[in-house]
Amino acid sequence: MPKISNQNLDTSRAADARHAARSPGDGQVRESLLEHAELFEPGAEGVPQTIDPARAIHAPANTHREANPDHVPPSDVIALMLADAMPQMVWSARADGYPDYFNALWYAATGLPDGSSNGSGWNDVLHIDDRQRACTLWRSSVETGHPFEIEFRLQYHACDYRWTLGRAQPIRDAAGSIIRWVGTCTDIDDVKQRAAANALLTSELKQSTALLHTVVEVVPGPIYAKDRQGRILFANKAALDLIGKPFADIENRPNIAIFGNDSQADTVRENDHRAMDEGTTREIEEIIDERDTGPRLFLSTKAPFFQTDEKVAGLVSLSIDITERQELAKELLHVSKRTAMGDMAAAIAHEINQPLAAISLYLEAADALLENESLPAHRPLALAKDQCHRAGEIIKRVRSFVSGSEVVKCPENLTMLVDEACNLALIGSRESGITTTVEHKQADTAVFADRVQIEQVIMNLVRNAMDAMGEMRASKIHITTTNGVNGMAMVTVSDIGPGISSEVVARLYEPFVSTKGKRGMGVGLSICRTIVEDHGGKIWAEPGVSTGTSFHFTLPICEAE
Repeated sequence: MPKISNQNLDTSRAADARHAARSPGDGQVRESLLEHAELFEPGAEGVPQTIDPARAIHAPANTHREANPDHVPPSDVIALMLADAMPQMVWSARADGYPDYFNALWYAATGLPDGSSNGSGWNDVLHIDDRQRACTLWRSSVETGHPFEIEFRLQYHACDYRWTLGRAQPIRDAAGSIIRWVGTCTDIDDVKQRAAANALLTSELKQSTALLHTVVEVVPGPIYAKDRQGRILFANKAALDLIGKPFADIENRPNIAIFGNDSQADTVRENDHRAMDEGTTREIEEIIDERDTGPRLFLSTKAPFFQTDEKVAGLVSLSIDITERQELAKELLHVSKRTAMGDMAAAIAHEINQPLAAISLYLEAADALLENESLPAHRPLALAKDQCHRAGEIIKRVRSFVSGSEVVKCPENLTMLVDEACNLALIGSRESGITTTVEHKQADTAVFADRVQIEQVIMNLVRNAMDAMGEMRASKIHITTTNGVNGMAMVTVSDIGPGISSEVVARLYEPFVSTKGKRGMGVGLSICRTIVEDHGGKIWAEPGVSTGTSFHFTLPICEAE
């Protein structure tokens, strides 16, 4: 802005000309201040001479004389014209601080009448909480001559307030005395809003960073981050404790500077580079020397992180010490083996009872026959011998199950399996008054099975049915075989006992759960389920039609070649 002196700045004259230029007359558009710059003509000795602006401006545009193309308006008029043309709120004040000029944009923005902001009128459009502060700062600047600057809320068009930056600089004469103040007002509301949003984001980012740092530090396992070249970017406390060095000693250093063992450093570096090369998260077991306890086994998760162009920028590694876990696993394996031995003993004790009972009956029969010399005892003794052989087979099969050995399966005739098992299971049933019926709906069905094991399942279910009915009169057991769906044969053993409660059904196949009270060991059905499922079948129980319980199990049918 050009220098403005007291001698050549006639603001009232220019303001009159500006107001006159804005006034319509006789329905014709009037010329602007710029078009009437010739109203200020040079007089004697070049001193500006005023032509009455009201008379000239209110005259029709086509009646005023032609403008002098060589005429240059005075500097004060040019300054005021520029101030009105600027896309900026501009204002001016006297040396004593009295505001006496606000440009057109100020009045357009605030919606105030022209000239109403002079003096203290400008303070009326400031937010009530900012008025006293603005006045105090303005008086201080006027008294000290220091530049004026303030952020305040300015009311726009009598509605919303917007943050505005007000500034003013003093204009001095050759002697350094202040002759006038010139100021501007700039809308900074959008800037303030963005700054507030950025401040909020910054605060949230700091909180998130602090939270993440806390989480990383309290993790008991070592965590570190490295860039694509393998330089360490971060290491948590657990990692620093593991290697026994402060972060300053390892920052931006390669692995060889972290781990004292060169072989371990090479292994870790190779694992890290493989994860970064593949760009995928990997889990690896690593052995790392700890200062106090020596080698430790760690399960490390290697996760690459990426740049904005989806290129791998580096890697984050999290390790968990699993040394104790591995030792515990070994101990659990040992306990599991001992438990398996106990299960095997319980299973043998349960299953061996049936052939031993049969042997006892056959030997009693043989003894009775031997007392009568006229009757042969060879048949009972032969049957007792068969049951001894059967007991040996049972022990061998149970041992195979517990040890996980492969069970030999081959095609077996289901009808013969069921009949043979029922004959053994029903020894002595006639004396108990139990009626048994066996129904084969499809004859000569072949199933893929281990004969001894499936016979044990059938015998268990039949014996359970007998025990369920106890001393009931007219006890009945019905056994059926049929070809089901999906290539499976089904065996059903039904009784007319009191049935099984829903609570017991839910736990029926758990070891040591029995419906027989002290008479049962609670391992029979558990063994049955293991055998059936190992054969690829299923076993389940259902309530009888009117009373009792029906047990079903399925076996895969062996297709004829």
